[in-house]
Amino acid sequence: MTQFFKGYGHNMQAETSHDVQVQRVWEPLLTPIEAADLLRIHPKTALRLARSHGIPAIRLGKHWRFRTCDLRSWAESQIQPCIEPSEALV
Repeated sequence: MTQFFKGYGHNMQAETSHDVQVQRVWEPLLTPIEAADLLRIHPKTALRLARSHGIPAIRLGKHWRFRTCDLRSWAESQIQPCIEPSEALV
């Protein structure tokens, strides 16, 4: 059985089965300007990356929106591990 509750910023009950309930919190969507602030890039760059599927984004009609958790996960996946100078010489 699946239930959804409408409401901005409210807990939503996603699925219930065998007396186990999973609670999900609705995360507000970011505008391109807010997403660009989070990533420290220009808003036009955020839109260009969204259009080319370079960053995770949601298209609602002609508007692009972003989830903070998706952007943070994407940014973490882009980080390459640092190599210590002593390890590079070995």
